[in-house]
Amino acid sequence: MEYRRLSEKMSEARRHLMLPHLKGEEQSIADALIECSAGLRDVTDEELDDHASACAKTIRAFLDAAAGGYAAKAAGYTPDEKISLGNAVDELASWATFKFYEPTSV
Repeated sequence: MEYRRLSEKMSEARRHLMLPHLKGEEQSIADALIECSAGLRDVTDEELDDHASACAKTIRAFLDAAAGGYAAKAAGYTPDEKISLGNAVDELASWATFKFYEPTSV
C-alpha cells in the first residue's frame, strides 16, 4: 500500500474541513470528499488495521451517499454527521501519516 498518497489525500481532506470555509461549508465538505475519494480509490480494507478500516468505512458511507453531488448532500448533513466525517478523516490522516513515516526494521 502507498501510505504516502493516502496520507496526502486524507490530510488535504482534513484541511478542507478546517475553518474558515471560504467557499462555504458545503463546498468545503464537497472538496474534502473529493480528496477522500481519490485517497481511498485503490485502498482495500485488508490493507488497513481495524481502526483505520472503520474510519475508511465511515468515509466511504459518505462517498456512497453522495450520488447527487457532494455539495448538495453536504447541505443536508446533520451536525453529528459532520462530526463523524471530520473525526474519521482526521484519524485516517493521522494513521496513514504515521504508517508512512514509521521506521522500518532492518
